[in-house]
Amino acid sequence: MMVSKYFVFGLLLKEAAAFTAVTHSSSALTHRSHTAADSSSSALQAISVEKTKHTLYYVESINQIKDGKPQWSEEIDAYTLTNNKGMKVTGMPRGANLCDLTLGDTNYVWENKAGGAYYGPFSNSFPLSRGLILNGGVRFAAVTAEHGLYYDTDWEMSTDVSGEGEASIIFRIQDTMEQRFKVKDPFSVGQFNRADGAQSTTATGRMTKYPVTNMIFTFKITLKDDEDFVRLSMTIENPTSKSCNAEAWVPMTFPIDKNSQILSRQKTRWNKRLYHGCTIDKSGKGIVYYAPEGKPHYTKMWGWGNPDNFVREEAEKNDPLAAGRPATEYYEPWSSGFNFAFFQTAEFKSMTRYNWEIALVPIPDGLENSKTLEEKLEVVDNYIEARIDSLSTVADVTETPIE
Repeated sequence: MMVSKYFVFGLLLKEAAAFTAVTHSSSALTHRSHTAADSSSSALQAISVEKTKHTLYYVESINQIKDGKPQWSEEIDAYTLTNNKGMKVTGMPRGANLCDLTLGDTNYVWENKAGGAYYGPFSNSFPLSRGLILNGGVRFAAVTAEHGLYYDTDWEMSTDVSGEGEASIIFRIQDTMEQRFKVKDPFSVGQFNRADGAQSTTATGRMTKYPVTNMIFTFKITLKDDEDFVRLSMTIENPTSKSCNAEAWVPMTFPIDKNSQILSRQKTRWNKRLYHGCTIDKSGKGIVYYAPEGKPHYTKMWGWGNPDNFVREEAEKNDPLAAGRPATEYYEPWSSGFNFAFFQTAEFKSMTRYNWEIALVPIPDGLENSKTLEEKLEVVDNYIEARIDSLSTVADVTETPIE
């Protein structure tokens, strides 16, 4: 029996569930700017800021994924922030990616160390004809549904150490015609040509649903001293004289095993001063993302299903998406402050700036498999409540004019 890729909407799963991974990629596109010191020693700046490298792993094709052994690797420039709580976060420009979130000896975000390969090429399932490659981490998906236009493009990268006791890694990209040419791949058609709500399309050309917006997308990763969580800020700026329609999402990948469970008290897909996450592949540990109290965020969920029912050779015959299933497991919740479904665009008004924030909160203990789901949720409830004064400063969804 072959289990295809599926999405989970609405009510949350309340049982132990197994999930598995995808892949993201690399292109030779390298436009980045480093605008901060490589390390900080200021008396006012206690956060360590270090220029580092992050390693991405690859296999030649989906046929080598099952071996679980990478065939080559690539080092990407990155920045690493570390605070006095032992929190360490690393960001790389490839796809605007928070690729490491470590507390103690545990990385709470998934890395595809077994090796990634493009999958679903020419299927019109992803924005680029070459398909999708997922290296893991937490990213800002800009412009379109299904991981955005720039998931394997290097964004501009900089750091900000101007605040006392905090530091940020910042990624920025502008959706221009020139930037789209740099992708160096035909865009997809099908659902990427279909108007919102339409069942079919008569449009010719490629990516007609998502014309060039000239909007600026900024992803900011902030670590503060005395906090054992990381703040993420997503900004969309429309500096043009007309409204634009687009999508903006944050896909998060968390490492899991067959005992992992979803951690959330959400009853619907709307997340408002609630958390959503899972127990991870390390015993007793988990991670959740926290949303502010005001305007609700849309939550999307994704998993690969039971690996025992997966046969890659059968999947290749029937489903180009399922065939790309990676060698290690992850769970992937998505957050958006403005979009409520894939291929349903939001309007971004002229000369307006839009922003939403979340916090990623690792839970280092108390989530043992021997506990019931309710007991685990109580652990997370208490963990969040103990940090609520700080978490309450995570900003709500905003819409402000550009002066």
